[in-house]
Amino acid sequence: GVSVIGSGAEDTVIDSGGTGTGVYCSNVGAGALFAGFTVTNAATGIYCSSSDLTIRENVITNIDISSLGGDGIRLDDSSPEIRNNLIHNVGGMGIRGQGYSEPQIINNTIYNYRYYAAISFAALNIGPVSPLIKNNIVMRGNEQPVGGILWSAPASAIVSYNDVYGVANVTGGGSLYAYHDGSSWNETTGGVGAISEDPQFIDPVAGFFYLDLSSPCIDAGDPDPACNDNDGTRNDMGAYGGMRLEMTAPTHTASGFVFTSVGKIPITEIVDDPLDPSHGLLQVSDETANDLSIPKFTDAAFGGVLWIRGLFSDADDVDYYQIMATPEGTSETTPLTDPLAKYKYTINPDGTVTTTRIQMGPQTVGGVDNVYLLNKEGYWTFTDLRHIWNTTGLIGKYTLSVKAYRLIAPDTLQEVILPDNELDSFTLRINNHPPEIHIDEITYSDGSPILECEKIVFPHDGDSGLIFTITAWHPEGFMRNFHLTAYWGNNRYGGRFIYDQYVGSNDGSPPVWQGWMNHTLPSLLPRNSSGEVVDWQTCAYRFHLQGTSRITDGVHYLHWRNDNVYQSVVNLSAP
Repeated sequence: GVSVIGSGAEDTVIDSGGTGTGVYCSNVGAGALFAGFTVTNAATGIYCSSSDLTIRENVITNIDISSLGGDGIRLDDSSPEIRNNLIHNVGGMGIRGQGYSEPQIINNTIYNYRYYAAISFAALNIGPVSPLIKNNIVMRGNEQPVGGILWSAPASAIVSYNDVYGVANVTGGGSLYAYHDGSSWNETTGGVGAISEDPQFIDPVAGFFYLDLSSPCIDAGDPDPACNDNDGTRNDMGAYGGMRLEMTAPTHTASGFVFTSVGKIPITEIVDDPLDPSHGLLQVSDETANDLSIPKFTDAAFGGVLWIRGLFSDADDVDYYQIMATPEGTSETTPLTDPLAKYKYTINPDGTVTTTRIQMGPQTVGGVDNVYLLNKEGYWTFTDLRHIWNTTGLIGKYTLSVKAYRLIAPDTLQEVILPDNELDSFTLRINNHPPEIHIDEITYSDGSPILECEKIVFPHDGDSGLIFTITAWHPEGFMRNFHLTAYWGNNRYGGRFIYDQYVGSNDGSPPVWQGWMNHTLPSLLPRNSSGEVVDWQTCAYRFHLQGTSRITDGVHYLHWRNDNVYQSVVNLSAP
């Protein structure tokens, strides 16, 4: 019945100094919870002996990368619920089960593990257990000979809706899922919903494992509504999918309200100088990007669905609030009205937990429309989340502010005038236009056109180059990057023709870079990452143009587009 709860993995760190176990659990019962920590710099991350607690929303990283025994989580005769944890950069396995261990392993991300398997129930002493393993993302992230999810008889894992990608062959087959029957390894399927695709993490090297907008793991987990994400959509595979908790209620002691972040991005990283051409855009500093493991957004606008966070003070008697929006150039301030629901958790005297879904707003109370209930005492999901703003269709600058109210009698509200401070309002620039991406034309180097379905024959007039006319364009100048590449046969990489980006290449007149509209490139040959020319193959080809915009919801980049042209190539000079 004991819960050990951190204020969040970003803030609360258990550092073992390079030796020993980060967290040791012995004979801990099912009513216990360990949540909200980073466990790091240990010989083993979390070790459980005869323990059935819940382990959730932790980051386990830098676990004895030089030792094959440096497991993220090791279980001996233990059956915990392991949910929403991020395990990366470990010398051993992500999760190792031994003896009579039968956990539920749900919505975790395991990356850069360096021994045997990401999840293993193949120990010599494994019992007749059936661990549940679903909605997880496994990606090797290195060159070590390691498999995906493995087990040995008499164990029999129950697997479904996992993404296991990029593993090595250690069992004689694909090694994504395999079991040992006592004499040999047998490859098996990952069950219903299994995929094996690049999860497209935003920046795994920097420890940022949120999913890019184009990730195949989004809305790919168990479709059972009980597994839905916090926003009510279908489960996203990995550590940030499903119904996540926030076990603490951050506040500040001085009177007043402060906006703290949009998504994962602190308000301090939004340009607040009205005279700056980047006013209202994101410019994340190197220090903040490193400290919070977030992308270094540069001159990025906002779009999509924005999670607006902020804190009221314990010193203020506030029961309801409104988030107000003022479009640039007007004095028309109106409350936002998108629906917001939260879950409240009540720990009962017998150790059970009651979950209650509460509609925070918009409500009409005491004749005041579009107010939102302020969550106070108790355990809540996303305690400091104040609004989920769907900005679809909006373009321009908007200033957000807050109004606060107290309940002075049943169904009677009184506005609370809070003292001003520099973070009680902020301006952000919104843009929901996607980039325009398409290959307009392909010709030979001498300008001779290449018709649809016509074979490309090299050399042509003594040359093997191609001229592409492309559009990679954002109307308001928020292009981020684009690249033109080739693939042949069964999606084999055939080289890159051109790559361009805003940061470092086109940031001379911030924040505008529109890209290219109907732009004809010089004659080009495909080249590898070292700049060497790649030979043409006699095969079917796909010419692929992809571009993204500098627009974010505070977590992911949004709005990527691509275009493909398919042609057959005949290389007469091939041996």
